[in-house]
Amino acid sequence: MDASRTKVLVVEDDPAQLRLLVAMIEQDGYLIRQARDGQEALEAIEEDCPHVLLTDWEMPNMDGITLCRRVRELSLENYVYIVFITVRTDGKDVICGLEAGADDYTTKPLKQAELMARLGAGTRVVELEHRLKHLANSDPLTNLPTKRIFLEHLSKEWRRSQRHQIPLSCVVMDIDFFKRINDTYGHPAGDTVIQVVGRLLQDNCRISDYLCRFGGEEFCILLPETDEEQATLWTDRVRQRLSELVFPFKKKNHHVTASFGVAECDESISIAGQLIERADQALRVVKNRGRNGVAGYSSITTSATLETAGTDGEDVLFSGVLARHVMTPIISPLRDGESLDQAAQWLVGYRLGSVPVIDSDEHLVGILSEKDLVTAIRSSSQWNQSVGDIMTKIVVTYDEYTPVQKIWGFLSRASVRQIVVVRDTKPVGLISCSSLVRWYGHRVRASTNLASGEDWPSLDLSCCAIQIRDISEHVVDQAISFRQQLEFSSSHELLQQVVSSDSQLQELASDLLACSSLVNNANTAETVSAI
Repeated sequence: MDASRTKVLVVEDDPAQLRLLVAMIEQDGYLIRQARDGQEALEAIEEDCPHVLLTDWEMPNMDGITLCRRVRELSLENYVYIVFITVRTDGKDVICGLEAGADDYTTKPLKQAELMARLGAGTRVVELEHRLKHLANSDPLTNLPTKRIFLEHLSKEWRRSQRHQIPLSCVVMDIDFFKRINDTYGHPAGDTVIQVVGRLLQDNCRISDYLCRFGGEEFCILLPETDEEQATLWTDRVRQRLSELVFPFKKKNHHVTASFGVAECDESISIAGQLIERADQALRVVKNRGRNGVAGYSSITTSATLETAGTDGEDVLFSGVLARHVMTPIISPLRDGESLDQAAQWLVGYRLGSVPVIDSDEHLVGILSEKDLVTAIRSSSQWNQSVGDIMTKIVVTYDEYTPVQKIWGFLSRASVRQIVVVRDTKPVGLISCSSLVRWYGHRVRASTNLASGEDWPSLDLSCCAIQIRDISEHVVDQAISFRQQLEFSSSHELLQQVVSSDSQLQELASDLLACSSLVNNANTAETVSAI
């Protein structure tokens, strides 16, 4: 690191000494900043971290020793090499300064040759630290920052976005069919593709943007002060430029495409990592659609006109139905403090694929699936971990009064198979793809003229009545079976029987509500028509 790139902060309360210090070191081209005491120096360090700190020992407000200790307590972006300038030459004072965190010292009156030599030594240490840090924090193939460094930068930008209310977007990119490139042309060809893609992304990023290789063939880009619409436009331009590149592998020209997911930070994001999760969710939608495309998170969660909605005059799927009408109520969620062993017994005993997790205030904090448990199976000691350690903290939620039409739009596009219905941040139900299929089935069976070609035929109220009677009979049968099970169940099986039977009764109750709402809507329509 040459002097022209080395930032030096000089701290001295005596104006004459300060001018002398600056005059001595500015000849070599160092980037110099000045401070008059320790407090002013701390503010300067937090604003723009220097590489070398030259500080006097005795100063008002905050002396050099205190300043040194405070600097070592800070979490800074680089190591600060500290040199004390003092009239004290006693061995105990020197030891005190070094123990406070100083790296070197020089005495007054100042000798320019000695000062510059010590400053040069400090610059070499800083340069070595910079190289080691770069090696540790850079991907060796692309020379881009690693995932760990990216996440640290994301946290800072997210806090800045929240504090100043400025937009922040994230783009997750995945090279399409990358395994096919490795299998067909070999891993050196795959490495070439990753390097070229990395350079293309870097060439199209602004200075304020932050790019990293997220892992394998995946890249992540952070776009500060950019909303989702702007980020989507930028991403699509990059996608087109990438598709135009030509890779001559084995005397054949090969083109590479990529899929992109975009998401913008908003008030519903409580931790920085959720921004990446949302961009990744949008990326999965692109992959499900066939790859080589761009999708924004907002476009897959909200849609003014659904793709399968009827034309003018036709009914719309799930019209007028709310989440609370379709959801399967949550009987007993897990608590984040319970052990994995307890969670495993819960999921297996109640034959559940996943279950919401709540905190001590019964607020939703995550969801635990069988896959989460399988991932955690490494040793018997890990079963003592708490649910909160391995649960998925990113959960797609909708309020109980959300139109099911909106939820269906999300589930039909995204790879997520179920969402959690909440009431004041507390989980009250689940809606899965099977829940929607179940409700849809009732709607179809209650309709007539299905072969007429109409999008939504009229309701046959007699069919609805038959359905309601059939479901009611199932309710009675289930209630009788439940009572018999209770009579012969042992005490440790009781809770399991209650939860299992209650879940089935809840599903039947939802079926009754679905059929009755159809009848009610039909009667209302007839009344309006008669008027």
